[in-house]
Amino acid sequence: MLPVVSQMGVLFFVVALGFAGAKCRVLDKDSNEMLSRAVIDLVLPCSILYSAISGEHLLSNVQTLLLMAVACIIAILLILLAWLLVKIFRIPADQAGVSKFMIIFTNATFVGFPVVRVIFGSSAVFFVAVFNMVFMLLAYTYGVALIGSREQKTRFSRNMLLTPMVISSVLAFVLYLANFKAPSFLVDALGFVDQMTSPLSMLTIGCALAFAPMKNILGAWRVYVMLLIRMLLFPIAFYYLMGLVIDNALILGVATIIVAMPAPASTTMFCAKYGGDQTLASSSVFISTLLSIGTIPLLCRILFV
Repeated sequence: MLPVVSQMGVLFFVVALGFAGAKCRVLDKDSNEMLSRAVIDLVLPCSILYSAISGEHLLSNVQTLLLMAVACIIAILLILLAWLLVKIFRIPADQAGVSKFMIIFTNATFVGFPVVRVIFGSSAVFFVAVFNMVFMLLAYTYGVALIGSREQKTRFSRNMLLTPMVISSVLAFVLYLANFKAPSFLVDALGFVDQMTSPLSMLTIGCALAFAPMKNILGAWRVYVMLLIRMLLFPIAFYYLMGLVIDNALILGVATIIVAMPAPASTTMFCAKYGGDQTLASSSVFISTLLSIGTIPLLCRILFV
């Protein structure tokens, strides 16, 4: 699992770079907020489209729809798990929404793609893209409503369906089902932008951490325990229970790894845009990613070896 650990190390290096940039006053809170919006509204939509048009058409349309159904089942299970854990651990009301967001959504984009490629091979990467399409639609509707602060509490509205991320997710899915052959220059352009996704996202996390009081970081231990449960215990239970109804070992394996991912890097960017708790988001993303260096290899050892 050395390649997996190495990939985590690369992500931590960029987080440290963002932290150093904030401490050296190269970045500040305002610039970090603008950078977060640029990633969400410009860079990530390009990444989603690139994932749909850049690879081979490995699945039939029926298989793709079945894979989407599995992703929807996972989303429902994680919503129930988030509600249960928040109740059990008595998370304060002002942290409950962000905590639920980090339980429901995982870092399938920035950590999931490289980890799945290492474990299952490059042919499994599109499986992650299909899961991402489902969770992106959910994140920019239900997820936004969870994260909105009390002062600017965001409720579901039709306008949420018109964000760049939702539009690009739906368009990517349609393009894949239609087996659209994009011009090479468009694939190259989207691929060029796609390379910025992980570095810019990790930079925003590091910058937000630099402005977070240490006592607030250490005081969120209940949230970290919840994330550890979702990253280790829940995937094991999921693997054996869903294995009773899912015959395809590759789909089951990829789905298990997706739910075992750390908190999504986009949590910090969502909080910056919609008024959520950036300190809790940044520290939880950092701690959960750190924990994943041990939990993902351990999970693979238990389930796949």
